[in-house]
Amino acid sequence: MSQEQATPMRFKGVANDGIFKGKEIEGKLDIKVNVESVTDKPKEAPKPAPFGWETILFAVFCLLVVNQTAGDPAGMRKYKIQQMPVSHQILQEYEEQQ
Repeated sequence: MSQEQATPMRFKGVANDGIFKGKEIEGKLDIKVNVESVTDKPKEAPKPAPFGWETILFAVFCLLVVNQTAGDPAGMRKYKIQQMPVSHQILQEYEEQQ
C-alpha cells in the first residue's frame, strides 16, 4: 500500500504525562508495518479425553441403576427361597426370636 492509499486514524485526547500533561491533543495516527514473512501455524491434533476414575465411577453407577431398573437380572440382591407358606415362615421367625 502506498502513502496515498493509507487512511490514517484520527485521535483526540488529554495527555496524562510528559510535556503536554493536562492539554488536549488531536492528531493522526499513521503506523507503518513491514511484514517480513508469513507462516501457517501447524494445527494441533485434538487430544483424546483422559480415561480417569470419574469415567469408571460413572459407568459403575449407570450399571447399578440399570440393574435395579430392570428388576435385578444380575442377581445382586439376596432373596429367600420360599418353599413353605408365608404363615410358616412368620411362625419360624417368631420362634427364632424367642
